[in-house]
Amino acid sequence: MTQRHQFHRPDLEAADTLAASRQLHHDLQRIIPVDSVIFDVGANRGQFAEEILRVAPDAKIYSFEPVPEAYDKLKLLSERHPQVMPVKQAVSLRAG
Repeated sequence: MTQRHQFHRPDLEAADTLAASRQLHHDLQRIIPVDSVIFDVGANRGQFAEEILRVAPDAKIYSFEPVPEAYDKLKLLSERHPQVMPVKQAVSLRAG
């Protein structure tokens, strides 16, 4: 179990998280056109793709993820949202 110091305030932590989420949503709305093509490199389970879909539901998102367990979750997301195209591959300047 994680130790908390005496001044830990979960209520403020939750408020900060909510504020950051709202700011991200606002920023994405401002910079991403509705019909964008997005490359999500290191997509993990598709968390960023889901944020993009909230502000640009018609965007095409190419999500690159080499880790099999994360890629499997990404595939599930793509089944619900066909505009998310998972690619089971890393993106790098060098192999390894």
